[in-house]
Amino acid sequence: MTDPFERFGRYTCMTVDEAPAGVGLYAWYASLAAGPKDWEAELEQGVDVGAQRLRALLGRHTARYAAPPLELSARGTFSTVWSGSLSDETAVPIARTLQRAPAESASDYDATRAPCLQESLDSPALRQKLVTALEAALPVLSAPLYIGVATCLRERLSTHVHQFQEFSARASKDPSVRESLRRARKSSFATRAVAMGYTPAQLVVWTLSLDEIIEEDAPPEKLRLVAEAAEWLLNRWHRPFLGRR
Repeated sequence: MTDPFERFGRYTCMTVDEAPAGVGLYAWYASLAAGPKDWEAELEQGVDVGAQRLRALLGRHTARYAAPPLELSARGTFSTVWSGSLSDETAVPIARTLQRAPAESASDYDATRAPCLQESLDSPALRQKLVTALEAALPVLSAPLYIGVATCLRERLSTHVHQFQEFSARASKDPSVRESLRRARKSSFATRAVAMGYTPAQLVVWTLSLDEIIEEDAPPEKLRLVAEAAEWLLNRWHRPFLGRR
């Protein structure tokens, strides 16, 4: 039985220089990047702070999957105009569930509706298994953050990483940078990722080199054309959170 992933490459921000140099598609994913301190049992005044840490980590990770705000406008009678911005609040009730906070409305995710989650988070052994399962879900059971196309995968990914590290370093020194990036009219994948709170350790990229899957010889410009067509469709099918086009 062949390995379904043998045609793909997987890289971190530290290893993108090992990516293929040819035409291809790529997708960035978010890892929890959780360590033992995020789930191990640690009692403070009788309270297991290990459980609190993992609940907080999952809450932050959930919030990063918020869809971009929707800018709306409508026209009424007598030339009246209505406009405004709608924000994705999906993460709010999920955060309440993670923290066992009471539901504020009937539509909220009350903690009693997720007993499997609560039981897993209350047990140090199950917390570790939960993190293992979530990390192993990449990329098959996870949504991509961003889908892109490149004439040279190695160069394109290196550019992403350079920008990401630059803005991440700025944000670590000045937290207000993230808010500025959120409000910026022009943005890139790197600035959007930093604005949402991602760190270099949390990003993984999977690549698909067209040179390796298309057996017939084709000039680079034709492969680029095919890659762009595939990227256009993939973005509209999957609508990655940090994509724009």
